[in-house]
Amino acid sequence: MNNHELLSFDPSYRRSSSPTIFRDFSPKDIDAVLAIESDSFEFPWSGKDFKFCLSLDRCGCLVAEREGDVVGYAVYERRDRTIRLLSCAVLDTERRSGVGSALLRELAERFGTSRSEIVGVVRERNVVAQVFLRSVGFRAKWINRKYYSSADEDAYRMTWSIADVESYDPAVVRRAG
Repeated sequence: MNNHELLSFDPSYRRSSSPTIFRDFSPKDIDAVLAIESDSFEFPWSGKDFKFCLSLDRCGCLVAEREGDVVGYAVYERRDRTIRLLSCAVLDTERRSGVGSALLRELAERFGTSRSEIVGVVRERNVVAQVFLRSVGFRAKWINRKYYSSADEDAYRMTWSIADVESYDPAVVRRAG
């Protein structure tokens, strides 16, 4: 296998034979979600961050589960016309298996009749997240200068039109560039 194939974000790269089940977050999921979060991000959310966010009526969390184990999650905020993606990650052993793109598609399908797009903010150093979101159909709309003031770092505001979700074909590889 060459390096190009190893870096592929093609969901068919590695398929699991187990079905992925999507459901709302339950408090019993917190340890699994925190483990995925801390393994995925340079500046992970704490348990307090998750609990505070999920205590708000406008926020929720969708989890992806295989064989009874949480393998991914998406924390979101419902706004008037959009869904704001606050945090999203997949267990390292399940990455490039289609879990992440299916999780975002499920989120879009749940809110597609009442919201027009999903919006996420990504650190400029988080190239992996940028490439993944772009491969799903997100587009960088603008740069938020010094968004992360503690690190003096910009962020990309990326959006995915929910109307485009139906045209998304996970079998088609989309590469950044």
